[in-house]
Amino acid sequence: MSTSDRVESIKRELSRIDAEYQAADTQEHYRLTKSLSHWELSGLIERGSPVYLQATLSEGSVVREETYYLKDRKPILVAVAQWLDLDDSKKAARSRQELRFYIDGDQVIRRVVRRSGASGPGRTDDVPGPSAELAKRPVLISRILAGELAGHEARESLEAVPEAFSAIP
Repeated sequence: MSTSDRVESIKRELSRIDAEYQAADTQEHYRLTKSLSHWELSGLIERGSPVYLQATLSEGSVVREETYYLKDRKPILVAVAQWLDLDDSKKAARSRQELRFYIDGDQVIRRVVRRSGASGPGRTDDVPGPSAELAKRPVLISRILAGELAGHEARESLEAVPEAFSAIP
C-alpha cells in the first residue's frame, strides 16, 4: 500500500474518532478531563482504551496543544500546534506553527510541518522513521487522566517534551 493510501486510511479512522468524540457519552465511550498547573488534559476512552488525547499547555503567552489519535493504544496521528496568545488576533494567527506525524504500525510514515502566514502548504516528508518516542507521551497522558500519576510528578513528567517536537521552529 502506498504512503498516500496509508495516510488516507488513517484519516478515515480520525474521522470516525472525531464523530465518536462529538457523540454523547455512553458506557462504551466517555470523556475524561484533568487540570494541572498550566495544563488542560482531555481524552476519549472507547471500550476501556484511549482513542483520543489532548494536552494543552498555556504558560505566559505561549500555547502548545498536543493531540493524539490512537488505535489499539498506539498512536496513528500525533499533532502539535504552538502559537502565541496575544491581544492582536492577526499576530496570534501568524504565530501558529503545526507539526503532524502520521504513524502506521511502529513507523512514522509522513511528517507535515506548517507555519501560518507562510506561503505554500508547508513541508511534507514521507521518509519513514521510528515512532517509539512519540508513543510514550500518550501513555503518560492516559496515566494522568486515569489518576495513576498526579501533582508535581505529573506536571514534571509533562515538562519533558519529545525531541521530535523540536521540528517546530
